[in-house]
Amino acid sequence: MMESDERSRRALTYAEKLSRMIRVRTVQEPGNAQSFEDFHALLKELFPAVFAHCEIKVFGNDGGSLLFRWRAACAEGEGKPALLLMSHQDVVDAEGPWTHEPFGGEIAEGRVWGRGALDIKGNLLCILQAVEELIEAGFSPATDVYVASSDCEEIGGNDLVPDYLRAQQIDIDLLVDEGPCIIKGDDGVLAAQVAVAEKGQVIFKCSAFGPGGHAMSVKKNSPLVRLGAFMAEVDAADLFEGDARPDLFDKTGTTVAFTMAGASNVPNVVPREAWAICDVRLAPGRTVESAHHAMVEVGNRHDVEVTVSKSTPPSPVSDTSGLAYTQVTAAISSVYPDVRPRAVLLSGGTDTKHFTDVAQCCIRFTPMVFTPEQTATIHGIDENIDCAALPSGVDFFKTLIEHRSNR
Repeated sequence: MMESDERSRRALTYAEKLSRMIRVRTVQEPGNAQSFEDFHALLKELFPAVFAHCEIKVFGNDGGSLLFRWRAACAEGEGKPALLLMSHQDVVDAEGPWTHEPFGGEIAEGRVWGRGALDIKGNLLCILQAVEELIEAGFSPATDVYVASSDCEEIGGNDLVPDYLRAQQIDIDLLVDEGPCIIKGDDGVLAAQVAVAEKGQVIFKCSAFGPGGHAMSVKKNSPLVRLGAFMAEVDAADLFEGDARPDLFDKTGTTVAFTMAGASNVPNVVPREAWAICDVRLAPGRTVESAHHAMVEVGNRHDVEVTVSKSTPPSPVSDTSGLAYTQVTAAISSVYPDVRPRAVLLSGGTDTKHFTDVAQCCIRFTPMVFTPEQTATIHGIDENIDCAALPSGVDFFKTLIEHRSNR
């Protein structure tokens, strides 16, 4: 069989597996625990060697989060730092007019369509398929390999698996979780965006208060006017100048976005409180406290109260000169010879934030080529992935595991 024919066969095989994974509606919501049980049963059917050869632990009240341990070939290897691969099971719900049924997993136009194709069941497929094929080939890793798959990443995740790893004093030198993909730049060069850190997040509630009353008699400078002036100043000002990291490319500074607002629900009533929610994404080096201080300074000028609703600090920045990072970039170069790896900062959040004190080097990277149009469908309408992208994703994880055994 020609190489191109074999790759096409693999692409279709993987696409059919992913199609079945998408058909299970793993949305984390009350009363949907059965879907995760069904998903686990499907994984056992699709990846029998993984379930037969790996130790499996289940976490959570509903038994949703999974941790696989593929033991090292010898006892000596079990004492060496381990590899942890991660990709969650849960997906966000699907709304709007989809071209293909969002939980139908339809294969059409050379793509697999449906919620989770990109975020992030496609990546989970690649990890488990890589382990499956290596086991079937008789390969044994030189160090322990763990695979963690949360059932609640889309709603913030939890510390159940990292708490277990801490309690067991498991030494992990490299964690690879979902993250940016391989993209084609304006210059036509493919770039692998390897995220070595992720921004933190602070949700602020910004409130202006006043006596309220009838619109015909209330004086100027009401809560809504003061809140508007506050929002305009925050939006126009560079409150966090100097946050950008020159060694990480693109959009590395702290960002501010107003996302929700409320006031009176009657046209002729001035509200006693006008409020807005502000989502601030913190670059490494910025603290929750310093961001709060900057917002409060502006709030004081407009008599607006700024409080922290919830927060997550920025992650540590993984060392790009270390062996673990080099193993990731070497695997990328092996599978994608024409691709240039680039260290970046991830603006969104992943489950990695719960593991930063468990693993020495935390990488967020999805090893497949996505188009800009495809990435725009994440959490949106008509999410899809190219069938042809899947074999390279599998090969990346196989190569990473194999290269670590040859170090």
